[in-house]
Amino acid sequence: MTVRSDGDHDPETGRFAPGNRASKGNPISRRQRELAEAVKAAVSPDDLRAVFGSLSEAAKTGDVQAAGLLLMHAVGKPREVDPVVELTADVPLLTDSDSAAEIVRQVLADVLAGNLPPDVGDRLLAMTSKATDVLLLDDIERRLRLVELRGAS
Repeated sequence: MTVRSDGDHDPETGRFAPGNRASKGNPISRRQRELAEAVKAAVSPDDLRAVFGSLSEAAKTGDVQAAGLLLMHAVGKPREVDPVVELTADVPLLTDSDSAAEIVRQVLADVLAGNLPPDVGDRLLAMTSKATDVLLLDDIERRLRLVELRGAS
């Protein structure tokens, strides 16, 4: 194995050689780290307890912004969740192309009636399409087996 060394790194360790410009890291990250360290040095744990105590008291009196800030720092930013969706009619099981067509009609009707958000309807139609592809492949496989059986006889 040939190891090339152009002076920028040590081929033995793979580390940057002294004087390599990239060895100093990202200057923006370094600046952010320096600022964060300055904030940590200026604020004591008691200071944080006092600030969050004040936020807690303000939140308890109905200050929505204080409550939001307190909760965001205490439990983190809430994740988006998909809404629970209920279709207005019974959706048939997907067993063939006719049932797929019925599912598509029902999803479109629910979206147009405002009973189903368009993005959820889109996802249901995409799943129906994929399931239909599986049904078609199963049908093709079944037909191929029949042709093979007829050819073997």
